[in-house]
Amino acid sequence: MKFIFLLRCVLSDLIGIIHSLIEPSLNLLARLAFPVGLCWLAYTSYKVHGLGDMRAVYLMGASAGVLIALYFLDLLGHYLKPAELRNNE
Repeated sequence: MKFIFLLRCVLSDLIGIIHSLIEPSLNLLARLAFPVGLCWLAYTSYKVHGLGDMRAVYLMGASAGVLIALYFLDLLGHYLKPAELRNNE
């Protein structure tokens, strides 16, 4: 049982370190990619008088996916830690 406790603590800390390293840059890029994709889709839709470039839709979907994945990575790092060691943040 102590091994599982130690493993949860180590995994939680590793996820926290990885999250703190990748979160600032990915969060900024994902938040900027969505409006860029929206403008790209609007421009190409206006240009062809119909549905624009689907790559813009993929860009917006990837942007939303990255933001959701960052949120779940944060939750995983917080709730993987045993309850005795969690501080109420």
